[in-house]
Amino acid sequence: APVLIEQTIGRGLRLPYNGQRTGNDKVDKLTVVAHDHFDSIITAAQDPNSILNKMSLIEISKDELKEEKQPVTIKPVLQARFEEKQKEILAIADKQKQQSEQNSLDAQKAIIHVLPELNTLPEVHCVDDYRQEKIKKKVMEEVEKTFQRQGNLFTEQIMAEVKEVYDSIVTEYKNNIIEIPRMDLAPADTKALFKDFNLDAEGMNYQALNQEIIRMGLTDRTVETIEVHSSGYHNDPIKEIINTLLDYPEIDYDENAGLLRKLAAQATEALETNLDNHDEIAEVVYQFRSAIAEKIYQQMNDHFELKELPDNKPKVLPFVKIEQWNYSALLNAGYRDYRNIIIPKSLIPKLIFRGFQKACHFEYKFDSETEQNVAFILENDKKVLKWLRPAPNQFHIYWNRNSQRYEPDFIAETADTIYMLEAKAAGEIDSNEVGAKKKSAEDYCKNATEYTTQHGGKPWKYGIIPHDAVSRTNSLAYLAERFVE
Repeated sequence: APVLIEQTIGRGLRLPYNGQRTGNDKVDKLTVVAHDHFDSIITAAQDPNSILNKMSLIEISKDELKEEKQPVTIKPVLQARFEEKQKEILAIADKQKQQSEQNSLDAQKAIIHVLPELNTLPEVHCVDDYRQEKIKKKVMEEVEKTFQRQGNLFTEQIMAEVKEVYDSIVTEYKNNIIEIPRMDLAPADTKALFKDFNLDAEGMNYQALNQEIIRMGLTDRTVETIEVHSSGYHNDPIKEIINTLLDYPEIDYDENAGLLRKLAAQATEALETNLDNHDEIAEVVYQFRSAIAEKIYQQMNDHFELKELPDNKPKVLPFVKIEQWNYSALLNAGYRDYRNIIIPKSLIPKLIFRGFQKACHFEYKFDSETEQNVAFILENDKKVLKWLRPAPNQFHIYWNRNSQRYEPDFIAETADTIYMLEAKAAGEIDSNEVGAKKKSAEDYCKNATEYTTQHGGKPWKYGIIPHDAVSRTNSLAYLAERFVE
């Protein structure tokens, strides 16, 4: 990371002797040795605006000084309403009325808390199933156990409230969430394999390098050559290559030991064939081990296979709770109405937008103007019933060989469909990364649709919307027609 490089060099440049040069060239000189990005550091150092040329100046803009931040938690709509109701109850002067209102609120909160926890019951496939008498009875039993464990003195009164408000709370819960199926998409459902192949050793004609360090001054551009001496000891070439290959996290030695040894031996044989002095093979492998390993790794990737295991059907739970968001907000004017046009656009990621009525949270942050405009479309489209900007842990969708989690930008529900939408820069849509995420998201939608349609629910569809196609005058139907398959 550039900042780490600058900080590291900065520590070395601090003068230890009362901030003065000593006149001894070896003491006063800082040498940066063998960094992977050495050339880029040299180039950057020549830039007049480089931090390396501003050693006595620290620049902080006035705006940055004013940007004090505070942590903010954005809870789902019902929880946010409960918190507001709690404030109103605490302000009631009549203690008897206050306790009555508190009992009613505690009953509502308890029901909302228990509903998603009982989604593993075999009879539960959607929120409406909680209206069944036997499910309703189980919910009430669980609620009563909770208050009894807490030793609540008003358990009897609260349970009377639970029976009174149960049906209306289930309806309110359904109206303020999108029923997002949770799937157990564990990495163990697939097996990573590197298929056997013979190495293409073309280009492996490295020769031993001279044992010297070339040092160039950043300010005066003077070049010095420093002679160095090697101990002469190097590991076995084949083992050296294998050890370097194991730095790649995808390569497991136990699973691929035979293939690794075979490829390392073929690389060593090719290198030795091209050497002028065969005795230098261990030294050449040591000097070029990273480049050799990278060539082998690239070819291994061409023979990589992610094999699905038999019966790889994910376990599906009917719905999960809506997760809360954790943001940082500017203390000074950190909030805006979502309808506002923000200038400059670079300010958008720093702001929290509010004013939503159909979203599953009252406030959201956006990474770009495109995302803000998509939110505007979803909020104002009459055909959109509810929408959500999912928190990072809302979905368990994986890509890149099950090593990274995909976080979709938006979920929108209409009368007959639930859409998973991604807003993306037009130039990035055809990239390998976006393609891999798209496949994982489409797999989720396929399995979700299979489950929900069996139980009277809505199908899920996925679409990627390019930034240059988004306008506040669009409708979701228009975007779906063009970009949802």
